[in-house]
Amino acid sequence: MGHVFARLTGYGYSMVPVDSPYKFRWGRNNRTVLIDIETDKSTAEIHYPEGKAFEEFSEGADMDEIVEITPVEHTGPFRVETSVFSVNWPSGFEIESSGSGEGPPYDIIGPDDTLIYIQGPIEKSFVPPIEELVAPGQRLTDKGTAHECQWVELSYSHEKVKWCQRHFRHDHGEHVFLITGQAPVKKKSGMIDALNEVAASFQIMTEGDRN
Repeated sequence: MGHVFARLTGYGYSMVPVDSPYKFRWGRNNRTVLIDIETDKSTAEIHYPEGKAFEEFSEGADMDEIVEITPVEHTGPFRVETSVFSVNWPSGFEIESSGSGEGPPYDIIGPDDTLIYIQGPIEKSFVPPIEELVAPGQRLTDKGTAHECQWVELSYSHEKVKWCQRHFRHDHGEHVFLITGQAPVKKKSGMIDALNEVAASFQIMTEGDRN
């Protein structure tokens, strides 16, 4: 799919992990990023003080062996970009490489096993109507529209725990993107908030965005 590595952009800079598997974590505030490279257990910490140049620290390897940092035009809060799409990075969630060239390019992982992921682009002919995105053992409990998308909510049980899953369907020309979130029902509200932020901020990347 050509977008296995995610690029984190914000506050005038982009950050691309040098190796995989990798993880983006929030640091001590919403202007600090921790980047982990799992293969050599190295970590980079990058802080963007308001009105100042960024500060960087590394552990386990030199900074340029962990992450590539380049100036960009985007000076707002952090977004997670691939060569195909970009979304906001929800506060309190981690970005973790999927470890595969197939399927979602990365996972958005929150507390209590909360998970958000994005699939696509998928040709429309391969995607059933959203009400039919019900796997065996799941039950359709709600549906609606938001952020120019249709959505459905499903319930199911896993290891005797009740879970909630919600799919957003984003149509773009002849292709579809599915933005999915799931969490134990007792932790549903935090997942829904983060999923709504991701769905509302979803944008297709243009050639100018990639520079």
